[in-house]
Amino acid sequence: NDCLVKLSKFENDQFICVAELPPHESCVRGVCSSCHKDSSVSLLVTCGGKLSMEFYLLDHQTTEMSDHCTASINSNVSFLCSYRTLAKSTIDHRMNIVRAIPLLPADSRCHLCLAGDSDGLLHIVVISELGNSRGTTIGNLFSDSGRPVLCIDLLRCYDRILAFVGTTSGDISVWNFPGTVAVKDGNCGLNCLKGVMPHRPIFVFKAHHAGVNDLSVGSSPMSSTPMNFCIYICSVSDDQTISICTLYISVYSSQLCLKRSCLTVLQCASDSPLNSIKLVLDQSTFHQIYVSGHDEQISLFKLVTIEDGQPQIKFVSSSPLGTDGSCLACFHFTKQGMPSRLIAAVGGEGVEILSLDFDIIHAAKVLTEANYLLITAGAGFSADSGLITYEDMPVEYRDFCDPSSLIDEPVKFQQFWIEFSRTYLYTTPHRGYNILDEWCKRTISSLRSNIE
Repeated sequence: NDCLVKLSKFENDQFICVAELPPHESCVRGVCSSCHKDSSVSLLVTCGGKLSMEFYLLDHQTTEMSDHCTASINSNVSFLCSYRTLAKSTIDHRMNIVRAIPLLPADSRCHLCLAGDSDGLLHIVVISELGNSRGTTIGNLFSDSGRPVLCIDLLRCYDRILAFVGTTSGDISVWNFPGTVAVKDGNCGLNCLKGVMPHRPIFVFKAHHAGVNDLSVGSSPMSSTPMNFCIYICSVSDDQTISICTLYISVYSSQLCLKRSCLTVLQCASDSPLNSIKLVLDQSTFHQIYVSGHDEQISLFKLVTIEDGQPQIKFVSSSPLGTDGSCLACFHFTKQGMPSRLIAAVGGEGVEILSLDFDIIHAAKVLTEANYLLITAGAGFSADSGLITYEDMPVEYRDFCDPSSLIDEPVKFQQFWIEFSRTYLYTTPHRGYNILDEWCKRTISSLRSNIE
């Protein structure tokens, strides 16, 4: 709400501010980025009050920018252009959310941007990294449900781009936009999109009884046929539920055909309203759903997918935060000589960073799926509580293990074993015992053996 946008980079396990963009005309409500594969340039977009959007270019290699990229901010961020609507807007009219995605082919250097406003309208713009001499751009408007738009996600499906739009009504609509562009004489705009523009959504469903605060989308191929795939639409709301709508899509003659859909809802997923959600599809471990909200926690759920069946949502773990988690982003971070890590950045009053170890996630997956758990332990397990092992026992221990010493030295024998027993009685077991007890839920069978 302070009209400022700061650009930070992740370095040495922390975010470092590298640039501060010029103040927005009014409050900033949404930001996003878009980058072509293997490109060193990213498109940065900000949106907010008075239905305005600003576009910038971030050069990861600090190379020279286009002639139309003026008003250089620092060595690697340059202003590209602005978006303004033709209709008169006030400070009460605002863009709530914006998302961008690269258009094909990659050498067009174009991106499709979609923003949703407080009047329930969608603003679609095609932006070229080459810029234009005017420094401004215009777009088209689409009417969604008439209710304010709260969240958007974009997903490429072959040569089409699917847009998923959540509103204050609790509905989510799916729009089918062209995903390729033909640049004409170096100019790129909506008229260069190849394909038919939609007049209405291709699918609408009720996800929540309150407004859709956030949504995250991913796709996964179905094993039966390469041209069949599933789209998972995950969303959260003030109603404390996680909703997942699964769309089963087939491709016929380059056309996307919706075969069927199913809705999975996890009630009481949190003790408080949920603000943000992120879906991470990962075949090597398991499909992960991260959520955060007013309870200042980040929770991990497992998405269990069933071929031609209804997905299931299972809780895995949670961790406390120092913020209310109004926004959430996940990305893979790879450091030379080290395994890849998943970094979760949770924004609220500041940004909190969590690093997730995939080995631990994989272990959690195995444990949650196990029907039985066999645990073997030796003397070292109790040694971590402070008890001495056989090798470190005093000489008297070996002597008094002989029952005949009770006859020879009855007083010393009894004193030794009384003190020995008290040590075991008053030693507090370490946390591992409690963990095993929680895992087994007190339904545990114990088999002990002594090989001495």
